[in-house]
Amino acid sequence: MKAAPFLTVFACGDGQLRGFSLQADGSNLPPRPDGSHWVSVAAIPMTISELEKYAVDPACVLVNLRERGFDVAAATAKILPFPAPHRSSA
Repeated sequence: MKAAPFLTVFACGDGQLRGFSLQADGSNLPPRPDGSHWVSVAAIPMTISELEKYAVDPACVLVNLRERGFDVAAATAKILPFPAPHRSSA
């Protein structure tokens, strides 16, 4: 059985995004608009079980890594607040 290739996980300066790259230096990750840099966090095997630790949707990250060699995703799930009630309940 062939071992899974490794990928590098990166975090941005504000911690809201994660970058995933097949290149160890992350040179194929897009530049950050705020000027912050990508910082290497971990080198992990390219498997769903390992990506689950760092990505909200690991299957999507895996597809993008195979097609483009990189992916950028939110570090955590976006929490949508419940709307405020428009009237009080009886």
